[in-house]
Amino acid sequence: MAVQTNMPDLVRRLIRQPQETEWLEFKSSDAEPSKIGQNISAIADATALAGRNLGYIVWGIHDESHQIIGTRFNPDSRKVQNQDLRF
Repeated sequence: MAVQTNMPDLVRRLIRQPQETEWLEFKSSDAEPSKIGQNISAIADATALAGRNLGYIVWGIHDESHQIIGTRFNPDSRKVQNQDLRF
């Protein structure tokens, strides 16, 4: 699949995780702004509690199988409480 050959190494490493964790969550296309804000906040808090420097929400990955399914979600077109999702 062409998507996998162009996929960044980080995403390859993340989808090899045996399951989602407190610092890693996969999404297909859930793009409701209030839910995104809650998810970002929860991942940030859980990442800190787990003693990790970084947490991840990765769109376009099936959360149970970790298969690449793609997404129509575009973080550049969304804001949560007037703040960009990318930082």
